[in-house]
This record gives sequence, C-alpha cells and structure tokens, in this order.
Amino acid sequence: MKKIALTVERSRAYGRRFCEGVAEYAQTKGDWSLEFVPDVKGGATHYDGFIFRVLDEDSARRLRSLHKPVVDVFFRQNSGFGVADADNAAISRLAVSHFLTRKFVNFGFCGYDGIRYSDARRDEFVRELAKSGYPCSVYRTPHRILANFTRDVILNECVEEIPDEAELEKWLRGLTLPCAVFCCHDLRSYQLSKICRKIGLRVPEDVAILGVDDDTLLCSFSTPMLSSIDPDAFGIGYEAARILDRMMTSSTAAAHPPASFLPPKGVVTRASSEIYPVDPPWISKALVFIRKNVRDRLSASDVFAHLGLSHAVVEKAFKATLGTTVQREIMRSRLEEALHLLIATQEPVVRVASLAGFASAQYFCRNFTSAYGMSPQQYREKKCSKTSRKTSTAQTSD
Repeated sequence: MKKIALTVERSRAYGRRFCEGVAEYAQTKGDWSLEFVPDVKGGATHYDGFIFRVLDEDSARRLRSLHKPVVDVFFRQNSGFGVADADNAAISRLAVSHFLTRKFVNFGFCGYDGIRYSDARRDEFVRELAKSGYPCSVYRTPHRILANFTRDVILNECVEEIPDEAELEKWLRGLTLPCAVFCCHDLRSYQLSKICRKIGLRVPEDVAILGVDDDTLLCSFSTPMLSSIDPDAFGIGYEAARILDRMMTSSTAAAHPPASFLPPKGVVTRASSEIYPVDPPWISKALVFIRKNVRDRLSASDVFAHLGLSHAVVEKAFKATLGTTVQREIMRSRLEEALHLLIATQEPVVRVASLAGFASAQYFCRNFTSAYGMSPQQYREKKCSKTSRKTSTAQTSD
C-alpha cells in the first residue's frame, strides 16, 4: 500500500474538488492510501509521495530533504517538483472574451499583488486587453495587507473579513463606469460585490464582476449571484495524482518531473456579469434574452415579441449599435454555447448540436466549420489534446 500525503485547503470549493480528483485517480490504483497533513515535519519519511501546495521555501526545503516524489499544486518556478496547476493565461483570456462579447470598454482587475496565481491572471488580463486597445485599472494591494498574508490566510481565507475594505472602496469609486472587473478568485468577487452594495454601486449595471473557481456557495450567497470561471479543479487534482504516480514508478519522470497546466472548463454566467452596457438599454435586454434561451429553438421573431418592438426598429438598432442582425447574434450565441459544450462535456456532436439549439447536426457542423475552419470533432480533439500537455516553462514565478 502506497501512502500519499496531501496538503491542500479544503475550506473552499476549489480545494474540495481538487481533492475529489485526487481521490478519483487513487481509486483507479487500488493500492493508494490518502492522508491529509498540515505540513511536512518530523516523521514524514513514511510517505511514498506528496501532493502539496508549496507556499514557502521552508516547506520546499523540507520536502526536498525527504527525497520522495512531490507534486506542487501552487507552482513555484524551478522547485524541482512535479507541477499540476490551472492554465492561468487561458483563464484570463476567457475573462477578456466574456467581457468583450458583452461590449464593455472599461475594465478593472482586483486581486492580491505578489500572490502567484493572482499576478499571472492580472498580467495576462491586462496584456490581452491591450491587444484590443483597452487599458485596465489594476487594484494595488496595500503593503500592510500583503505583509500579513500568511500561510493560514492563503489556506483558510475568511469570507466576511475584508482587511483592505477602505482601499477597495476608494478604488471602486475611482473607476470609469460602467466597468467590467475580473477578480483573481470568487472570494475577492464576493468581497467586491459586498462593498459595491455598501457604497451604492449597482452590480452589474455599474460594475460587472467575474471571478474564478465557480464556488457555488460564495457565488450563490452574493446578491446578485456571481459569475465565475470554472478552472476544472477536479481535473487538476486528477492530473496531480497521475503525475505523482508517474514519478513514483518511472525513474525518468522522477529525475525530470513533469509539469501540466490544464485549461478552464468555461464561464458559468450568473447575474453579476449578465449585462451589455449599450444604448438603447433594451438591446441589453434582447442580448440577455438570447443568451438565456439559446438552447431553445429561438428565432428572431421570439426576440421581437419579447421586446414588444417591431422587426424594423430592433434590426435597425442592432445594426447601428452592434453591427449585426438579431439572427446572426442568435447564431453567434449558439456557436459560443457549442464551444463550451464541446470542451466541458463528453456529449457526442449530435447531442451538442441539439443542446446548443441547432435544428440538425448537419446544420450545426456546416455553420461551425464555416465559423472556425474546422469541424466540431476536430475542435474538441485539438482542445482536449492540450488538457494533459506537459511543459517545463513557467507561466510566472513567485
């Protein structure tokens, strides 16, 4: 029986899903015994492998001294450990796409300076926006807050306590509205939404908010409910266990620890970002209606009826404001839904076509290939082939 030690937070949804992924892989082995440990201290030599959030150099040094396989799930560059983590650049690109699709022109990022995953998401978000010609207001964490960002804070973040509330409030008041704000994770989104309510900023009308982790408890307890990117924590946990298994059974993998960065599953859209800041306001109402009903056999006539406006009025406004027609927007939304389904599910292409609101699989495939230059199956294979790719190149360092 192989004994595997885990040091991963379980107070948040990400950590719990991650551990579920590890447990799922352990079940395939049959001879793994998993155990949660608070840290690596004396007596840890009886473990055969470690899956750890390596938060500081002291922990890294103790792990190295054990001369056992280690998979780091906090990714410290050049640690000598195996790595399994989220593809933070892909997460940020997804956030940019989510906001640009909704026609935002003002943007902000809120996270924690100096925390690796937050910095990685911030830098790529700012960089990707710049490619489209948009600046981004970045919240800079006060030094006094970061000085107290201890191991316990990272592993057991407090939901209701907002140590930099005054600074966040000042930053929010200085934003150009309406503004789309991407937060490093759902806890930061929850805190930001709470402060917006306190100072009279409407979410999403004034500040649209998007987080990461799809922590359904945090997202559901917020008013309005929070949109979030699902980073595929379960998949990352499964991949971490798979890498550890290779390191325990292959001398090559042990000598050259693999690193794998998994792409996110998609955006889970809720009320906090479900708005399009365009004039006239009823266009936003139309776009939200299309997105919410895209899986149905929606037609342009359904949109006109929902708005209570004539075909001519709606089409003229769509053309002038969005540069498209109602039917083309419906098609764009269906294709976007199909992209998500192809990556996030294992449903066959015929079923994806039906779920995305297409009348037939043939019609779906023809439009998909025309839009993306490849068939739905080719797209799925291309994206999924990246899920377990290994790379020794760091996305960013601590």
